[in-house]
Amino acid sequence: NSFGQSRVGDNVGKCIMVAAGDNHTVVLKADGTVLAWGANHASQAKVPEDLGPCVAISAAGQRSAAIRADGGISGWGGFGVYQLASKTPWRPFADLSVGTGYIVALDDRAVASVFIQTQTQVGTPKQAGALAAAAGACIDLTGGGTVAHLLKPDGKLVNITTDPRAPKPPANIGPLARVSGGYDRFSAIDADGGIIIWGRKTGITTKYGFERKTDDGNRVQYWYRAGKYLKVVCGESHYVAIKR
Repeated sequence: NSFGQSRVGDNVGKCIMVAAGDNHTVVLKADGTVLAWGANHASQAKVPEDLGPCVAISAAGQRSAAIRADGGISGWGGFGVYQLASKTPWRPFADLSVGTGYIVALDDRAVASVFIQTQTQVGTPKQAGALAAAAGACIDLTGGGTVAHLLKPDGKLVNITTDPRAPKPPANIGPLARVSGGYDRFSAIDADGGIIIWGRKTGITTKYGFERKTDDGNRVQYWYRAGKYLKVVCGESHYVAIKR
């Protein structure tokens, strides 16, 4: 909590969505207002004054982004302030996930689009775009580090990038209801509302109420905490969860 990223202010109130970057936190309030706090050296916690009401948020690294009420995406932080529109103009975005170099977004048909973001341009990677199109309808998505996953309606993960360094998910988890990613680790909510965390350098121990488990299929160790959670996100050095 060296940047105050885990310190929730008294004025936050009821939230419906939460996102975590390197060392900053972004929340979406029930009235559509976006708040952010924590590290701000790249203005990642400085919400644009003209942002207006939003319906979804995401964060990664030194970047933050939100889907506005009109269905477009506004981003701020490490790559400056920018806006993205759906490739099909009459299709608004409904969900998004920010990675350290790209954005994955779902339109109102639950079809994914992938945008590669650099300091000077936004493009579409052919391979990731093709994998996203082949995946079909999805219910959730994550863009942690250089790896992106889509969550299918049956609760299974689909990897739409080919980074060989990506941590493999445990084979015996699921079905999943939500998924999130940050750098070399990922988190998910299973159908029962429990939290699952896997990857490298998770920072999780039993003192946080987690149980260490091993997946014999992929030989992956992961952490599990039973409960009734709605969403969990992981930053570089912290996790934030919303209870049901």
